[in-house]
Amino acid sequence: MNMTYDTARQSSCTSCAVAQDLSNYWTPTLYFKDPTTGQFEKVPNGGLLVYYQNRGSADVANGGKGLKAFPPGFRMITGDPKKRSKVYQEGLGTQAELAERAIKSSCLRYTTNNPSYDFYGFPTTDCEAGLNSRLHM
Repeated sequence: MNMTYDTARQSSCTSCAVAQDLSNYWTPTLYFKDPTTGQFEKVPNGGLLVYYQNRGSADVANGGKGLKAFPPGFRMITGDPKKRSKVYQEGLGTQAELAERAIKSSCLRYTTNNPSYDFYGFPTTDCEAGLNSRLHM
């Protein structure tokens, strides 16, 4: 796939409920390695929700300019494919700790009697009702 800013702007279709929303996002496929068979299994993807939240003095409600569109050519890559666990104490404030804290997920289990939980890295159980990941920039 070779999507550029220009080809994305030329899009005339959407999978969103709001037909005017022509936003598009690429997300990688997540695989699970079965410990018994050693085979990689594709993890079902239930969809993607994107929220842009402006907080603090940049928010229009606080006199700021508000959210702005990404500039032409913008690309964002986040995460570390080799990362498997959290290393730094939360609240340390170092760049390494902030980078680690930028991606946090929730294992949603409200369809069962099992409690949901937040985590960094990968879940340690089935997430029967889904997986919610948040990227903070």
